[in-house]
Amino acid sequence: MRYLTLSADYIDPSLREESEGHLVIDRAGLPVDLVARIVAWNADYQVVVPLGLSERRSLAGHIDELDARGMSLAAEIERALAPSRVRYYSEGWLTYL
Repeated sequence: MRYLTLSADYIDPSLREESEGHLVIDRAGLPVDLVARIVAWNADYQVVVPLGLSERRSLAGHIDELDARGMSLAAEIERALAPSRVRYYSEGWLTYL
């Protein structure tokens, strides 16, 4: 069983395996279309990454939409890399969801 965490990050999305560390998203064995959607989601998250907490609060609805997409992507990663468990870390709220 693999235990992974997906989160948005500066430049590239972060997919980390608890025992191995950071995985390169396009070399993780994921379908090409899923990789493209993860990269697009991370690009959309870039506006949030450098912001402070008060600035993030003003974008709450946008962050919630990005997190809904991220959680859906995490579920797809879990299915694609079965057997695995994928947690989602919200870069917008700085917590696991």
